[in-house]
Amino acid sequence: IIYIDKTYEIKYSIAGVTALLHRLGYSYKKQKKVPGKADEKKQRAFLRKYYKIRENMQKEDGMYFIDGCHPQHNSIAAYGWIKKGSEKQLLSNTIYRRINIHGALNIDTLQVTARFEKRLDEETALDMLELLRKRQPEGNIYIVLDNAGYYQAKRVKAYAKGLGIKLLYLPPYSPNLNIIERL
Repeated sequence: IIYIDKTYEIKYSIAGVTALLHRLGYSYKKQKKVPGKADEKKQRAFLRKYYKIRENMQKEDGMYFIDGCHPQHNSIAAYGWIKKGSEKQLLSNTIYRRINIHGALNIDTLQVTARFEKRLDEETALDMLELLRKRQPEGNIYIVLDNAGYYQAKRVKAYAKGLGIKLLYLPPYSPNLNIIERL
Protein backbone atom coordinates (compact mmCIF):
# COMPACT_ATOMS: atom_id res chain seq x y z
CA ILE A 1 0.00 0.00 0.00
CA ILE A 2 2.81 2.39 0.93
CA TYR A 3 4.80 1.49 -2.20
CA ILE A 4 1.80 2.09 -4.49
CA ASP A 5 1.00 5.38 -2.77
CA LYS A 6 4.61 6.68 -2.96
CA THR A 7 5.26 5.43 -6.49
CA TYR A 8 1.91 6.06 -8.20
CA GLU A 9 0.14 8.40 -5.76
CA ILE A 10 -2.86 6.07 -5.65
CA LYS A 11 -4.54 5.18 -2.36
CA TYR A 12 -5.61 1.55 -1.85
CA SER A 13 -7.16 -0.25 1.08
CA ILE A 14 -5.89 -3.67 2.19
CA ALA A 15 -8.84 -5.31 0.43
CA GLY A 16 -8.15 -3.25 -2.69
CA VAL A 17 -4.48 -4.29 -2.86
CA THR A 18 -5.45 -7.91 -2.20
CA ALA A 19 -7.92 -7.83 -5.10
CA LEU A 20 -5.35 -6.11 -7.33
CA LEU A 21 -2.69 -8.73 -6.58
CA HIS A 22 -5.16 -11.55 -7.33
CA ARG A 23 -6.03 -9.89 -10.67
CA LEU A 24 -2.31 -9.67 -11.49
CA GLY A 25 -1.87 -13.41 -10.88
CA TYR A 26 -0.34 -13.39 -7.39
CA SER A 27 -1.33 -15.66 -4.51
CA TYR A 28 -0.56 -15.46 -0.81
CA LYS A 29 1.69 -18.40 0.12
CA LYS A 30 4.86 -19.33 1.91
CA GLN A 31 8.17 -18.99 0.18
CA LYS A 32 9.89 -22.18 -0.92
CA LYS A 33 12.65 -23.03 1.53
CA VAL A 34 15.90 -24.24 -0.07
CA PRO A 35 19.29 -24.91 1.50
CA GLY A 36 21.22 -21.63 1.68
CA LYS A 37 24.57 -23.15 0.70
CA ALA A 38 23.27 -25.26 -2.17
CA ASP A 39 24.98 -24.90 -5.54
CA GLU A 40 22.16 -24.66 -8.09
CA LYS A 41 24.41 -25.60 -11.04
CA LYS A 42 25.64 -28.75 -9.29
CA GLN A 43 22.07 -29.67 -8.36
CA ARG A 44 20.90 -29.26 -11.98
CA ALA A 45 23.85 -31.38 -13.18
CA PHE A 46 22.96 -34.07 -10.65
CA LEU A 47 19.32 -34.04 -11.78
CA ARG A 48 20.34 -34.43 -15.44
CA LYS A 49 22.47 -37.45 -14.50
CA TYR A 50 19.65 -38.87 -12.35
CA TYR A 51 16.99 -38.52 -15.08
CA LYS A 52 19.31 -40.08 -17.65
CA ILE A 53 19.80 -43.11 -15.39
CA ARG A 54 16.04 -43.33 -14.79
CA GLU A 55 15.39 -43.32 -18.56
CA ASN A 56 17.78 -46.22 -19.08
CA MET A 57 16.80 -48.38 -16.10
CA GLN A 58 15.52 -51.87 -16.78
CA LYS A 59 12.47 -53.41 -15.12
CA GLU A 60 14.61 -55.42 -12.67
CA ASP A 61 16.71 -52.39 -11.60
CA GLY A 62 16.02 -50.47 -8.42
CA MET A 63 16.54 -46.85 -7.38
CA TYR A 64 16.92 -46.19 -3.66
CA PHE A 65 17.34 -43.03 -1.65
CA ILE A 66 19.29 -43.62 1.54
CA ASP A 67 20.13 -41.64 4.67
CA GLY A 68 20.55 -41.87 8.39
CA CYS A 69 18.61 -39.99 11.01
CA HIS A 70 19.01 -39.55 14.73
CA PRO A 71 15.73 -38.70 16.46
CA GLN A 72 15.83 -38.15 20.18
CA HIS A 73 13.11 -38.30 22.76
CA ASN A 74 13.26 -35.12 24.76
CA SER A 75 11.53 -31.80 25.11
CA ILE A 76 12.86 -28.86 23.14
CA ALA A 77 12.61 -25.47 24.78
CA ALA A 78 11.02 -22.70 22.73
CA TYR A 79 10.13 -19.07 23.32
CA GLY A 80 6.89 -18.09 25.00
CA TRP A 81 5.34 -15.25 26.97
CA ILE A 82 6.52 -15.53 30.58
CA LYS A 83 5.96 -12.89 33.24
CA LYS A 84 9.04 -10.78 33.94
CA GLY A 85 10.98 -11.93 36.99
CA SER A 86 9.73 -15.54 36.80
CA GLU A 87 10.86 -18.66 35.01
CA LYS A 88 8.85 -21.41 33.40
CA GLN A 89 10.27 -24.90 33.78
CA LEU A 90 10.07 -27.51 31.06
CA LEU A 91 10.37 -31.06 32.32
CA SER A 92 12.80 -33.16 30.31
CA ASN A 93 14.46 -36.56 30.41
CA THR A 94 17.50 -36.73 32.64
CA ILE A 95 19.47 -38.93 30.26
CA TYR A 96 20.36 -37.95 26.71
CA ARG A 97 19.14 -40.74 24.48
CA ARG A 98 18.71 -40.99 20.78
CA ILE A 99 18.29 -43.73 18.29
CA ASN A 100 20.08 -44.11 14.99
CA ILE A 101 18.02 -45.19 12.03
CA HIS A 102 19.57 -46.11 8.72
CA GLY A 103 16.89 -46.01 6.05
CA ALA A 104 16.48 -46.69 2.36
CA LEU A 105 13.44 -45.88 0.23
CA ASN A 106 12.80 -47.58 -3.11
CA ILE A 107 11.39 -44.75 -5.18
CA ASP A 108 9.37 -47.04 -7.44
CA THR A 109 7.79 -49.43 -4.93
CA LEU A 110 7.90 -47.06 -1.94
CA GLN A 111 9.26 -50.00 0.08
CA VAL A 112 11.17 -48.79 3.13
CA THR A 113 14.14 -50.63 4.55
CA ALA A 114 15.16 -49.47 8.01
CA ARG A 115 17.83 -50.64 10.41
CA PHE A 116 18.15 -49.46 13.99
CA GLU A 117 21.81 -49.15 14.91
CA LYS A 118 23.89 -48.25 17.95
CA ARG A 119 25.71 -45.83 15.66
CA LEU A 120 25.93 -45.07 11.97
CA ASP A 121 29.35 -45.74 10.54
CA GLU A 122 31.22 -47.54 7.80
CA GLU A 123 30.22 -50.99 9.09
CA THR A 124 26.51 -50.17 9.23
CA ALA A 125 26.73 -48.65 5.74
CA LEU A 126 28.19 -51.95 4.48
CA ASP A 127 25.40 -53.86 6.24
CA MET A 128 22.77 -51.67 4.57
CA LEU A 129 24.26 -52.28 1.11
CA GLU A 130 24.27 -56.02 1.72
CA LEU A 131 20.67 -55.97 2.95
CA LEU A 132 19.50 -54.05 -0.12
CA ARG A 133 21.26 -56.52 -2.43
CA LYS A 134 19.62 -59.45 -0.58
CA ARG A 135 16.22 -57.83 -0.96
CA GLN A 136 16.88 -57.20 -4.64
CA PRO A 137 19.12 -60.01 -5.91
CA GLU A 138 18.61 -59.20 -9.61
CA GLY A 139 19.33 -56.10 -11.66
CA ASN A 140 21.29 -52.97 -10.97
CA ILE A 141 20.83 -51.07 -7.77
CA TYR A 142 21.28 -47.31 -7.82
CA ILE A 143 21.56 -45.53 -4.50
CA VAL A 144 21.20 -41.76 -4.09
CA LEU A 145 23.01 -40.68 -0.93
CA ASP A 146 24.61 -37.71 0.73
CA ASN A 147 28.29 -37.16 1.43
CA ALA A 148 28.45 -38.50 4.99
CA GLY A 149 31.94 -39.72 5.77
CA TYR A 150 30.89 -43.34 6.14
CA TYR A 151 29.33 -43.32 2.65
CA GLN A 152 32.54 -41.87 1.20
CA ALA A 153 34.78 -44.56 2.74
CA LYS A 154 36.88 -46.55 0.26
CA ARG A 155 35.58 -49.85 1.71
CA VAL A 156 31.96 -48.77 1.17
CA LYS A 157 32.65 -47.73 -2.43
CA ALA A 158 34.51 -50.99 -3.17
CA TYR A 159 31.85 -53.14 -1.48
CA ALA A 160 29.08 -51.40 -3.41
CA LYS A 161 30.90 -52.00 -6.68
CA GLY A 162 31.35 -55.68 -5.80
CA LEU A 163 27.61 -56.00 -5.15
CA GLY A 164 26.72 -54.29 -8.43
CA ILE A 165 25.47 -51.20 -6.63
CA LYS A 166 26.05 -47.79 -8.17
CA LEU A 167 26.37 -44.93 -5.70
CA LEU A 168 25.04 -41.54 -6.83
CA TYR A 169 26.38 -38.88 -4.48
CA LEU A 170 24.29 -35.75 -4.06
CA PRO A 171 25.95 -32.37 -4.36
CA PRO A 172 26.82 -30.85 -0.97
CA TYR A 173 23.93 -29.19 0.88
CA SER A 174 21.23 -30.92 -1.16
CA PRO A 175 18.75 -32.54 1.25
CA ASN A 176 16.03 -31.13 -1.02
CA LEU A 177 17.07 -33.73 -3.64
CA ASN A 178 17.08 -36.70 -1.27
CA ILE A 179 13.52 -38.06 -1.30
CA ILE A 180 14.01 -40.07 1.93
CA GLU A 181 14.33 -36.77 3.80
CA ARG A 182 10.53 -36.45 3.46
CA LEU A 183 10.12 -39.80 5.22
